[in-house]
Amino acid sequence: MNLVDNAIENSSENIISIDLIYDKYLIIKVSNYAQRDPKSRKFLSHKGNNHGLGLKIIDDIVDKYHGETYSTYQHFLYSKYIILRAGKTDDEKMDL
Repeated sequence: MNLVDNAIENSSENIISIDLIYDKYLIIKVSNYAQRDPKSRKFLSHKGNNHGLGLKIIDDIVDKYHGETYSTYQHFLYSKYIILRAGKTDDEKMDL
């Protein structure tokens, strides 16, 4: 839910896209328009202390479950991808 909350809070166009794909992997993509690339803030928030770690926490949780995350920022569109193996996990690298 943190990812969606971030998208709502930081969208410059009031448009948020959430895509879910479930097959061999669960792929979650959340996109929103943003004036600045959230990655450029190095996980620091303009809200003050104890805020702004949401993207880092998401990365840590996904890593804990052997998933992958990545994000893109092009033409003011920020997208965060979460990729988790559906079912039993192993050490195999996900190739999408």
